[in-house]
Amino acid sequence: KNMKHWETSMNYFLETGKLGILNVYPNPADDLINIDFETEESGYCEIEICDEFGNVISRKVRNNVHSGPGTELMELEEISSGTYFIRLKTSTQITTKLFQIIK
Repeated sequence: KNMKHWETSMNYFLETGKLGILNVYPNPADDLINIDFETEESGYCEIEICDEFGNVISRKVRNNVHSGPGTELMELEEISSGTYFIRLKTSTQITTKLFQIIK
């Protein structure tokens, strides 16, 4: 039920051309995860992996992301099994998506 609401919210973000995580795969993941996303603005973009308490476990910063679709690969080798969030931030927006790591 909650996920359905989130998907509806995500569709709103994408239709209005704002910010969105389009896909996270594989999910569940093991050592690597691909993140397909879309941004409205060019420039700064930060991708974080956060635990269930919001603590940042891993972070990638890209200063030269172009507006539109993009893909980022993140390594998970040092992260334990569990449920995590991908958090995508630009200078003006933030969005998150749930994923799992199973080792």
